[in-house]
Amino acid sequence: MPAFPEAPVALAIALRIPKLVLLDRRGGLLGPEPTRLSFVDENVLETLLRRGEAEWSGLGDRRALLVAVHGALEGGVEAVNLCAPEEVAEELFTYEGSGTLFTAGDYCHVDRLALDDYAQAERL
Repeated sequence: MPAFPEAPVALAIALRIPKLVLLDRRGGLLGPEPTRLSFVDENVLETLLRRGEAEWSGLGDRRALLVAVHGALEGGVEAVNLCAPEEVAEELFTYEGSGTLFTAGDYCHVDRLALDDYAQAERL
């Protein structure tokens, strides 16, 4: 049986897939309260992967998963969603989601509307 999550991450990188959805029965990451961590960018992920940080944050048992997600982002996957199988629709098709979205950059970037943006803005 292929290793999880290493095998799907390697496949996504090899096929240059921009978005990877990892299903884990435990769902997305939980913070200390426990509050769901809806969004984690690469800076936060790298902080979690420093020695002892994941353990201090209560995520030590998910370190291998975090390493694999980091590898996916470094390998060119633009976004990785982590959620429970029964929550995949909510994670992918609602703004609130149900798990954790990992990205290499900021999830949202607000800038001035430029001439190149006109067609897309008009459609909105």
